[in-house]
Amino acid sequence: MTPYLLAFGWGLCILLALIGWGTILNRILFPEQPIDWGQRAAFGVAFSIAIGGILNVTYIISKPIILGYLLVGFLYFFIAQNQSINSNINLLNSFLKKRRTNKLLIFGFLIVILLTFLNYASWVATNEFNTLDDYNAYFVFPNKMLQTGSIGPEPFSERRMTSLGGQSFLHTLVLVILSEKNLFIIDPGIASIIVIGLILGYFNEKKLSLHIALLICTFYLLFPAPILNSTSLVIALALLFSTFRILTWKGLRENHFLLNAFILALTTSSICALKTNLIPVSGIFLLTSYGFYLSRAENRRTAIYELLATIGFGFLLLSPWMISMYQSSGTLLFPLFGKGYHASAYDINFYGDKNTLTLSIFWRSLSDLIGWELRIYSFVLFCLTVLGVRSQPHTERQAYVSLAIATWLATLLVAIALRDGDWKYLYRYTFSFTFLLLVVSMMLLLPKVRIGKQGKIAHSATSRLMAIFLVGVLVGHVWHGVEKEFGTWRKNIGFGRRDLSLTRLSPSVVEQYAALQQAIPPEESLLARLEAPFLLDFRRNKILTVGMPGSASPPPGMPLEAADALASYLMAQSIRYVAYSYCDDVSFSISKFREFLRTGNSDEFTWLEAEIKLSIAFQEKLVELSHTRKRIYDDGEIFILDLLTPAKRT
Repeated sequence: MTPYLLAFGWGLCILLALIGWGTILNRILFPEQPIDWGQRAAFGVAFSIAIGGILNVTYIISKPIILGYLLVGFLYFFIAQNQSINSNINLLNSFLKKRRTNKLLIFGFLIVILLTFLNYASWVATNEFNTLDDYNAYFVFPNKMLQTGSIGPEPFSERRMTSLGGQSFLHTLVLVILSEKNLFIIDPGIASIIVIGLILGYFNEKKLSLHIALLICTFYLLFPAPILNSTSLVIALALLFSTFRILTWKGLRENHFLLNAFILALTTSSICALKTNLIPVSGIFLLTSYGFYLSRAENRRTAIYELLATIGFGFLLLSPWMISMYQSSGTLLFPLFGKGYHASAYDINFYGDKNTLTLSIFWRSLSDLIGWELRIYSFVLFCLTVLGVRSQPHTERQAYVSLAIATWLATLLVAIALRDGDWKYLYRYTFSFTFLLLVVSMMLLLPKVRIGKQGKIAHSATSRLMAIFLVGVLVGHVWHGVEKEFGTWRKNIGFGRRDLSLTRLSPSVVEQYAALQQAIPPEESLLARLEAPFLLDFRRNKILTVGMPGSASPPPGMPLEAADALASYLMAQSIRYVAYSYCDDVSFSISKFREFLRTGNSDEFTWLEAEIKLSIAFQEKLVELSHTRKRIYDDGEIFILDLLTPAKRT
């Protein structure tokens, strides 16, 4: 129980530190315009990602640096609170006096506080991680940061190419004290608290009904997010929400254009640094809002200057992450600025004969892959978008219209990029912005529903569509979501309280990884095809991970036709040692997937078929090499090959 409480408290310390850094930004950029704590927390996240890029490219990330960074933010939070303690007490007293007789409002606040507590508590510790994605990539990157100062080169990792590294740096804030099983503290744990703060802050800023705000918060907390691994999901939603709120903020008009440009560039660039599937929506959102701004601004010259400054600041803030990506994977930003070391650069087709996309194929595939619940979700979202666009007044930046355009266009672009082989995951890849649009639509439309005489809702297009929305969501999601969410919360809290280890990571496994690494001379390079390479000591050896063999590799591409050609290629990359979990095929059973390919079940996922074929070919070549190259380590589960030394003949 004690480790769980320590983790619970450390997560809250991280949140307060992020709010502290956001407060520093508030005091520097907008000293005369106080910002609510939810927005300051989002600013703190964005600033941390920007700082992380600089620390990463300069190889100076370390535990003392991270702890010092958090300490500064944490202390400033309390300094700022102490300076405004009297005004905070007065505001609280005024709030309680005005609402102490409103039992419904008090009950709503208690429900939101309870649900927020349960949601956060359930993500403090869990063993529900993706062994392929997390164990081989998303756990590796923050550990390398803390041990070596940077993610460094990962030329054989496809996951590295789809993530510039922002989320990995946020994970270091957890790993500096805790372990991998606590990584969900950041996303969705802390991120969900920030979203709640952003919702409440928006309603307070616009002086809208708190009853509606609490209803939306409750809806948000009960809605199940499609969490499959530890990459960005809710953090991205929070930062997009923060950008939306900046664009609707009255103070934006009162500031110098350079300050406006910087804060918009900061949130947008941080979203891009999280994961590449978020780049289309963040870019379209920002540029569309500027399109409206340029067409309606009273001073068009200032608007143009602000746009150019925003683009300039954005590239400046993102450039450290892009430089690091280029050093690692041969491209500044995949795939916009080149394919780099991705397998597609070597004419490996991941989509078979399904490379041509038509509207009919797109719609048919979506209908096949998306259940009726998500069809309701899409239908309701579309109706609300239309209603929301129609109800919006003509403002300079048209934040809601820009978000709607960005969401639907980005969804289409992500679908085209995925092709039909990966559309099963389209909902998850687009959740951060489609769900945000749903929440924002509710925020804008629910306050417009008015109660008429005898308590009846006024008959209008708004009320009818809101009825469709409520019925659709209740039938399609929330009822099922309540059961699913409470089940997840109960299971995760129980896991954390018992202080269990991650799946397949008993103390004996940790000892096994320490022993195998001792077989390799210090400072030598190792290519790791292992179950949990994040357990290795990245300071002792240069560790290169290969999660999906052949999906990424330096020119001229990894040869998988012959074992000797593979050995020569790896040695040309200065890799002498290769480790392979041959006992379980890294949970990528050759026999299982041979049957998968034989029965033709891969028709639905042509990308997976290509990945399976590449992985099987790579693993088979390693087994062949184990007969011709010296095994310097073999414990019956894992072997390490010395590619330079022939095996002894028997």
